Amino acid sequence: MRCEEIMSHPVTTILSGSSIAETARRMRDANVGLLPVCNGRGQVLGVVTDRDIAIRGCGAERPPASTPVNDIMNELVISCLATDTLSVARDLMERHKKARILIMDGDDQLVGILSLADIAARLVDKASQHTIQSVASREVLRKLH
Repeated sequence: MRCEEIMSHPVTTILSGSSIAETARRMRDANVGLLPVCNGRGQVLGVVTDRDIAIRGCGAERPPASTPVNDIMNELVISCLATDTLSVARDLMERHKKARILIMDGDDQLVGILSLADIAARLVDKASQHTIQSVASREVLRKLH
């Protein structure tokens, strides 16, 4: 099975100069926990999660209403191609301990997001279960520290 067959799309994004407050509203309205941060040409510059907003945004020197999202975004973008198999996506998720990755087309344009939930809902096999357990254990370890 290929990533494009089960990815979530269309993708809600946020412009890099947008405030943390606007980013939080966009996440709430779209009911998502991750937004790709893009420039005006639609190129992905990074990603921001609800956790980034809670941890980095609330700790920012300026209030969230005026702090730009690019101050707290993660510039490391984990992605694969829409035509890649789920095993490629699972390997990336496991290696980088990420529950969501971006899905790109052959022209490096964002076309979707693939989450562990997408995989679990469509294809629960041993490899997927292992990936889910591996990433989930990261969450458990983080709560212990």
